[in-house]
Amino acid sequence: MTRTGRRVAALAIAITALGLLAAAAVVVLRASWDRAPAVHGDVTIDLGDGVPMVFVEIAPGRLDVPEFLGGLGQGYELEIFVPFLVGVHEVTRAQWTAVMAEPAPDSTRGSAHRPVWLSYADTLRFVERLNELVAPDYEATLPTEVQWEYACRAGNPSDTLDLDDPDLFDAMVWHRGNSGVTQVPPTDIPKDLRIPDAWYGEAVQAAATKAPNAWGLYDMLGNAWEWCLPDAPVADSVDEGSAPSMEMAVSRGGSANNSARAVSPRGAGSAPAGNAMYKAGFRVVLMRPPESGSTTR
Repeated sequence: MTRTGRRVAALAIAITALGLLAAAAVVVLRASWDRAPAVHGDVTIDLGDGVPMVFVEIAPGRLDVPEFLGGLGQGYELEIFVPFLVGVHEVTRAQWTAVMAEPAPDSTRGSAHRPVWLSYADTLRFVERLNELVAPDYEATLPTEVQWEYACRAGNPSDTLDLDDPDLFDAMVWHRGNSGVTQVPPTDIPKDLRIPDAWYGEAVQAAATKAPNAWGLYDMLGNAWEWCLPDAPVADSVDEGSAPSMEMAVSRGGSANNSARAVSPRGAGSAPAGNAMYKAGFRVVLMRPPESGSTTR
């Protein structure tokens, strides 16, 4: 074989090897789409079928949040009187199925490890069933707004959480600028209406694929709005067979469909409690049985 022939043969072998490596990388990447996120916390609950739910314990404390934009947003105080455990990420479709023994409301889309999208009323059904698993050691509930924001801020009073650098923000938050959104859909979608692909592109991301906050919590900002317990009771939100409640439920944190400027620990959204939201999920709080005379907040 001539010297030129040997060079051509070596080049062909190298190209083939690179192709094999690229194919292997694709296989590994695809496998990772359906692999549960590796997260760490203080308490892990076995939901069955090898599906865990991991929680971080939040200690009592106080955080003073200053005025925002020269007084346009008022300052306020966040105070936690008793410890609580909060899920390290939003409830995923795999966790929903393990607890509810039924497919997630949005079970036709994407990875089992992305946040489930559902109504506030649906979250209460999940919490009720989860309590059958964790009682009497814990009481499962949604976070109050104070608990949610206190955990989101992780001791940081800044409304930007000191993520003013776009690269730092992108490293922690899924938002419209990095999630692949191609078109913004209406604010809520009936359960029986399929969401056109163009409305969110690849916006829905698996849980815990961005960096956590200082307390080890993922996706507190962005990815999916998170339903929280409202200040006032939401009436008739779980009555089976009833029409969707027009009582308004509150959500926090923003979603992958929101602009980076709109994603904030201070901001809140709302929707009728019985309406399934295309971009609203939730995370769970566990409370230990209260001691006599204790105050929950």
